[in-house]
Amino acid sequence: MRQLRKAAWLAAAVAAALASSSGWAQKTDASGDDDDAAYVAPTPATEAATQAADSASATKKVDASFWAARADKYTVQWGGISLGDGVITLTPVGKDCYEYRSETDPVALVRWTYGSPSETSQFCLRDGDVYPTHFEYKNGKSDDNFTVDFDAANHRAKIIRGGEVNEFSVPTHVYDAFSIQEAVRFWAARNAANIGAEHDFAFVDKKKLRSYTFKIQGKETVDTPAGSFETLLVERVDNPNKSYRYWLAPSRDYIPVRIKHINKGKTELQMALEK
Repeated sequence: MRQLRKAAWLAAAVAAALASSSGWAQKTDASGDDDDAAYVAPTPATEAATQAADSASATKKVDASFWAARADKYTVQWGGISLGDGVITLTPVGKDCYEYRSETDPVALVRWTYGSPSETSQFCLRDGDVYPTHFEYKNGKSDDNFTVDFDAANHRAKIIRGGEVNEFSVPTHVYDAFSIQEAVRFWAARNAANIGAEHDFAFVDKKKLRSYTFKIQGKETVDTPAGSFETLLVERVDNPNKSYRYWLAPSRDYIPVRIKHINKGKTELQMALEK
């Protein structure tokens, strides 16, 4: 019975990670709390430096295939245990606008205890950046479904969760917890030669505005079920206790081919490109 309860807890925790198969802004604990990432407005000097860096990187081009329709399948492990698969799709839905979707195929225990969550983010490209318009998290077995709507013109975001509405101001560059993957991927691709570059990314989760700092750490070769890839390692660096590492493959338009979440020195979530 103890083993079953432990397996069910792990299943729920990994299903939460599967819910955001990208893993960019997904919490890695069962509670989903991550208060260390609370958003702090940048100082004028920091904001000016960020805008200058954004302006420089915005002039760097990516291949036309970068925003082409795609479907990427990942294997998912928690503590070395296989928990299922996740598929992420990118679909053009108009001029410079896209639907980004994550669907999961968890193993039986996860499906039984937690369900099969999915996430959908709608965003458009403008002025060299990703601008989300709508995000939706859905799971038929959970009452934790929620949506986030963005009003870029008025710098506002609105969370609707459990019948409650929470609306607040957000900075110009802000993402939902799923489209942040595309924002980081876009930034890394245009700064691939700038090893050591860092950037802050504000995002809205199911509760409030938060922020992560990502750094381009270097280049590495990694092996996955889909093959061997030369990659660019990007890592979350704002919290020494939580290291989120993402290996982006230039040959696959900088999609993550391997992901690791490390909590207090222990690897928890691992994902690898399957095809």
